[in-house]
Amino acid sequence: AALIEECLVAGKIVPVEISLALLRNAMREANGQSLIFLIDGFPRNFDNLEGWTRVMATPVEEEIATESGNDKRNIGVAAVWGVLVYECPLPILEQRVMERSKDSGRSDDNLESLRRRFKTF
Repeated sequence: AALIEECLVAGKIVPVEISLALLRNAMREANGQSLIFLIDGFPRNFDNLEGWTRVMATPVEEEIATESGNDKRNIGVAAVWGVLVYECPLPILEQRVMERSKDSGRSDDNLESLRRRFKTF
C-alpha cells in the first residue's frame, strides 16, 4: 500500500504486477457474476498492456472449495477487447480532478501530483 501511495503522489505509474494483482483479485471477487469488466484508467501505457497479455491472458489453475469438496478450475483468462481513449484539455481535467478532490480523500488529488501524472502519461 505504501508503494502505491508513493507512486500516486509522485504522479508515477504503479508497477504493472501490483495493478494486475489488484485487478485479478477484484475480478475473482465478482465470483462469476460478471464476465465482462470495464477497467477505467488501464492500461496506461504499453508496459501495462504487455503485462496484461503476459499475466492475465495466461490460464491459471486454482483450487476452490465446493459443496462436494475441492475442485480445480482455470482462471486468469481475460482478453482485452478494446481500449477507449478520450482527449480532454488539461484545464478541464484539472478542474474535474480538483472538484473530485473535495470528496475523494485521495492523496494524489492535488495540482502538483496531477500535473506530474499528466507528464507521465
